[in-house]
Amino acid sequence: MANQKVLEEYLVGSKTSYLRSDDNNGKVIMLSGKWGSGKTHFWQDKIAREELKKELKKKREVYAYISLYGKSSIEEIENDIFSQVYYDAIGGKNFVTNGFSTFTKRMKRFGSKKIANGLREEQEDNIERVALSRLNNGGIICFDDFERKSKEIDLNDLFGFITQLSLNFGVR
Repeated sequence: MANQKVLEEYLVGSKTSYLRSDDNNGKVIMLSGKWGSGKTHFWQDKIAREELKKELKKKREVYAYISLYGKSSIEEIENDIFSQVYYDAIGGKNFVTNGFSTFTKRMKRFGSKKIANGLREEQEDNIERVALSRLNNGGIICFDDFERKSKEIDLNDLFGFITQLSLNFGVR
């Protein structure tokens, strides 16, 4: 328990703590422990509280929680990040997004597959554009369930991807 207190203080204990500081110097952290040891619980209960998320939002920084469970490629992970960042930027999955999705599904059903695919691609481009813009402000991305990631994802590639996020976007 004492170790958790020290870690909590280091990560979010003050305005200059690691996750609250705007300067990460390209560093990332990893909480390691056996499966079921409480890493996710610690993160969600002690670190990623609403207070921290509100601070990030006020600075227009991102927060994303990515479970690696079921992901079979870096691209899937990237898409999950983009989706979470996009929906956070627009204030949640809204009426327009839901309506757009329904509209493209119906277009496909009625034989307008090319139009529907074009609209879907346009929406995906917009999601990527908004997400990249938000990511440029920095923020926090938590990757969970490393032990449950697909064997198709090479661990070195995943660590390289995470390092690039940190270096290119200043995320912590």
